[in-house]
Amino acid sequence: AESNSESWKKATHPKLDYAQVDERIKQELKHMGFLPHEGPIDADYDGAFDDEVAARLRLLQDRLRSQMLINGARKARLTELVKERMAHQEYQTILEDLDSQVQAAYLKRTRTMGKSKKAKRPAGNSAAAAAAAAGMARPGIGDVTKMLMERRARWIGTIGSVFEDENLGKVPRVEKPVG
Repeated sequence: AESNSESWKKATHPKLDYAQVDERIKQELKHMGFLPHEGPIDADYDGAFDDEVAARLRLLQDRLRSQMLINGARKARLTELVKERMAHQEYQTILEDLDSQVQAAYLKRTRTMGKSKKAKRPAGNSAAAAAAAAGMARPGIGDVTKMLMERRARWIGTIGSVFEDENLGKVPRVEKPVG
């Protein structure tokens, strides 16, 4: 029988908080048979019984952690190699500069030797002319050139001995990639 009374529509319902609503839903699910009637039903959100997406994520996170460790070790080794390589490059740059200074001094010396003034020979003094010619034939190396050569030799002797590895200046080639 249908009620003609509209009073049931105007009934006041108590305000429920989330915990009460959750409890009422659990009771309804137990009544319908979706949840067991005995024992506490507390969800274990930290459990490892997930779907395949969560399991795959967990696996990939483990792989990421191990790859991060490998990458960190590679980065540390690479940083060490780069520092050595940069030091060797700086040594090579200074050595090339010293070489160019020695080369410039040598070129200057050879240019001045070729451009000697032609001296007029005095008619009667051939011995003085022979002595002057002998002096031009074997000139000294020069103080500046000698100093530059000594500086270069000192540089190679003191700093060059640090870089004993002959492959340090070369970029290594890897035939088989690591990984």
